[in-house]
Amino acid sequence: MTLSPAFISRVNVINGPDTAMICFGAPSGAVERGGIKVEEAFRIVMSYRLLREVAALMTQKVAEYDAHVAALEALRNAEAVKAAVERRTILDLDDRITQTARLQ
Repeated sequence: MTLSPAFISRVNVINGPDTAMICFGAPSGAVERGGIKVEEAFRIVMSYRLLREVAALMTQKVAEYDAHVAALEALRNAEAVKAAVERRTILDLDDRITQTARLQ
């Protein structure tokens, strides 16, 4: 059995007595009332124990993603500061050269 990935844009969790059913929705491509219609793509049913494990795994993955994004942002900020310092240094040198040229 070959499964193709689906872009999921909506999730709904329905609680049962001993299980949870998770319904995943994907954009259908059809436009409805000014927006793209979302249709149910598939459902899964799992025990609450497994739901807790999946939720913990997702929480861990989101934390890893957030840390990665924060590290990239810090790197970009450091590069921006370095570039600003370099520009300021060049401007300072230009000012000194201009002042020296005026004196001559």
